[in-house]
Amino acid sequence: MKRKSLKTGSESEFYFVIETKGTSDINDKKALTESEVYRIKCAMKHFEALGVEVHYKAPVKEYSYFKTEATKTINSLIEQA
Repeated sequence: MKRKSLKTGSESEFYFVIETKGTSDINDKKALTESEVYRIKCAMKHFEALGVEVHYKAPVKEYSYFKTEATKTINSLIEQA
């Protein structure tokens, strides 16, 4: 998630929620239970309804994958600013 800092309005803050799974594919029915898929989709709809800018990389098999993808997303957002 991204929001403008309240201090000067020129900084950006990024928040991450990480839960690693045995897959990086939300359609992998062997690795994710139906309940896990519903929770991921519910989170997507929740933040969409709040109007919060969110970039999903879910599910995540390994932290190193998340870190690489998060860095790409952050760099892209910084370039757009």
